[in-house]
Amino acid sequence: MLDSLGRYGSNTPIGTLSDRLSIGAPAVWYVAGQLEELGLARRQSGTDQSGRSVRVVTLTDAGLRLFMESLK
Repeated sequence: MLDSLGRYGSNTPIGTLSDRLSIGAPAVWYVAGQLEELGLARRQSGTDQSGRSVRVVTLTDAGLRLFMESLK
C-alpha cells in the first residue's frame, strides 16, 4: 500500500487504491488506519468536484521517506 500511495501521490481516493491492490475499499480504509497509527499515512474524508463524499489517503513525511528508501 505504501508503494501505491507513493506512486499515486497525495490525496489518493480509496477507490483507486482498492482497484490497484485488488482488495475492497473497507480493507483499504482499515490498512490506512493502521498506517495512520504508525505515523506513515493520513486518512481524510471530503467531497469531490461533484459534491460526492470521498475518502482519501495520503502519505505523511515519514511515509514518503520510507517509500523513497524502498526505491533504492
